[in-house]
Amino acid sequence: MATTTRDIITRALRRIRVVGITQDVPAEHAVHSRNVLCEMITSWERGLQTAVVSLVGNTSNGSRTITDLDNATNLRNAYDLSVDMAVSGTGIASGTRIWSIDKKDEITLDTAATASGTGVTLSFTPIPFDDSLTAALVSVLAYRLAEDYGQQVGPILAEQAKRGQAEIDGAFLYIPTTDQVDRALIEVPSSRFYDGSDDIVNG
Repeated sequence: MATTTRDIITRALRRIRVVGITQDVPAEHAVHSRNVLCEMITSWERGLQTAVVSLVGNTSNGSRTITDLDNATNLRNAYDLSVDMAVSGTGIASGTRIWSIDKKDEITLDTAATASGTGVTLSFTPIPFDDSLTAALVSVLAYRLAEDYGQQVGPILAEQAKRGQAEIDGAFLYIPTTDQVDRALIEVPSSRFYDGSDDIVNG
């Protein structure tokens, strides 16, 4: 069973001694910690969702592509989804997941649709917290919350948070599409980083 958000928050606050080992987390601490955790996860993978996302899109029989996800009916678009989310809806085979986020209005599934449809309501179920990342999430969240609660960060927690962040970065690696990259970064002359040789230019 995947670890819950509440479990992660409770363990993080106990790590920095904001709450006792047997004490429940006060409501105000829970709300603040959850907001911080959501902000952290958003920065890792463009808003890992905590609830099922429902979008309307178009399917095509035999095709893995879902189109028109950025329309007037939807309050969100494809950029609010995450790779590997489970997908369900009319014409979508059981067990289907998102293979890639292609554009603001388009995604690719890992399994082709079994029917064609326009304005099909699709449900996207979030990836749960993986139990293998629980310790990393707890350490990084505790490190992040320590300053908010005026707690000192010891060398052990600092090292565990550093290792945990590296582990999370690997698990949630996200490669943005061109539409999502700051134009200023795209337009930086390549010669600044590469001199045409086989060696990478530093700076």
